[in-house]
Amino acid sequence: MRNLLTLILSCALLASSCKKEERGDTMLRIYLGDNLRAIPFNAEALNIEIQGVKIKYQGPVADANSNDPGNSEDWVWLNTKPGVYNLVDLFKGNVLQISSGPVPGATVKEIRFVLGRNNSVKMDGVTIPINLPANSEYGFKIPAVMDLAVPIDSLTIDFNTAKSLQRTSGGQFALNPAFAIR
Repeated sequence: MRNLLTLILSCALLASSCKKEERGDTMLRIYLGDNLRAIPFNAEALNIEIQGVKIKYQGPVADANSNDPGNSEDWVWLNTKPGVYNLVDLFKGNVLQISSGPVPGATVKEIRFVLGRNNSVKMDGVTIPINLPANSEYGFKIPAVMDLAVPIDSLTIDFNTAKSLQRTSGGQFALNPAFAIR
């Protein structure tokens, strides 16, 4: 009887130690910045309309009647203050918090900025629209596979305006986002 009890306890201990470690949710804050020292095209303003930010996450998902949390890859919208942001204000290391919200499971797979059509560059007092690439109707995505700190973490998206803003033939401007995560 004693051997049977020892065997059961050993199996229970082994089973509990083999369970996959679950991570808690993270309250994520997203900041936008541009760490450049010079403004491209001597622009007075570089305006980008951000309508929202969403995170593709990988995390545990539990059915109400299940002991197996499973695994999910899904999107969550962060609370974002929609608006037109002047990237010139973010030069030389200035940052601005643009969104925040909980990320289930604390593992980010991708970040997506949803852009509007009110994007422009102002030079010599003249405002010129910035064209978005045809495949960017939902904004731009940032592949960012990373585990976040629990319970709070923050990411700064360093928007490289000098590489992102391109002059096309005919004096127009196009946006081809280039960025880094800090």
